[in-house]
Amino acid sequence: MFELTIASKDGKVISRVELSGEKPVRIGRSPECEIQIPLPAISREHAQIEPVDDRHWVIRDLNSTHGCLVRGQRIRELTITPGLVVEVGPALLKFDEMATRIGAEMLASIKDDEEAPVKVRSSMLPDDTLR
Repeated sequence: MFELTIASKDGKVISRVELSGEKPVRIGRSPECEIQIPLPAISREHAQIEPVDDRHWVIRDLNSTHGCLVRGQRIRELTITPGLVVEVGPALLKFDEMATRIGAEMLASIKDDEEAPVKVRSSMLPDDTLR
């Protein structure tokens, strides 16, 4: 299952959206869009994310003024793959498998915890013994 992370160009996460279901998701400045980015550089209806089947999605530019860019190249339609980053005006749309992001966050959390000493109390040892 894909997750869309909307971020600023400096990497600040603005929001996350789980992509599921069978209906297209419109991205734009208009309040009628399912994902609204109310910035002047975003067209009223800028792009659309559509399911192809249960596991595959595409992103399509809706003839926006400033376009949808991938690595600096304007795209009209592109199959979404894990790690895809699409520039939409001043926003970045990052697509990843939800499990990949959660796993990375858990790994980072574990690494943070490794710096602190761990003490385990075992019921097999006397109460005052720590291993």
